[in-house]
Amino acid sequence: DNGDEASGYKESGYLPEAFVNMLALLGWNPGTEQEIFTMDELISSFSLERVGKSGSKFDPEKTKWFNQQWMQRIPLEQVILMCIPLLQEKGVNVPALKIAAVCEKVRDRLVFPQDIWQHAHYFFEAPQSYDRKLVQKNWKKDIPNTMETIATMLSNISDFSTKNIEEQVKKHIQSHELHMGQIMICLRLSLVGNATGIHLFDIMEFIGKDETVARILTAIEIFSEL
Repeated sequence: DNGDEASGYKESGYLPEAFVNMLALLGWNPGTEQEIFTMDELISSFSLERVGKSGSKFDPEKTKWFNQQWMQRIPLEQVILMCIPLLQEKGVNVPALKIAAVCEKVRDRLVFPQDIWQHAHYFFEAPQSYDRKLVQKNWKKDIPNTMETIATMLSNISDFSTKNIEEQVKKHIQSHELHMGQIMICLRLSLVGNATGIHLFDIMEFIGKDETVARILTAIEIFSEL
């Protein structure tokens, strides 16, 4: 179930392309491994000879899969137009170009347009909660001081681009003989609140230097009380 029980498939976020694609394959077998078909491909490939005689079984999970596949295939502009009002409902008020950049980064994770907030909230707001188990596992006694030095280092970076941030952070980790995996998890916890999300340094570039440093310092304060 995805949304109000009284709503239809369209209202639940299913794309017409995905639903037609799914319906066509319910009773028809193209005779190949191909599963994703445009309308033109369905028209040119369809034949009554390959329509099955037995009853078809509707698979809700497979239908969601079709929708996710089509979310990646429709024009990015269409994804953006669907996601803008959904983000505005959450109080997001940023230039359309920024929303476009976010949609491009996370569209492969979206099953439905309304999944955008689940997969992109950390671009627009600091963590509202943290994965306590992950914090307890990785946030050891020496981490607060380490994270403070990283925050200071980040605040002094003039070129706050993905590539340069990554180079500087990894250089800092190596020169101080820190554990790469642990520091990366702690940074992600600070910025996102858990272990999810896209490339860490893409997140940093998007939210900017000040917000990145602020989230790290907030995490240091909050985690000291956990």
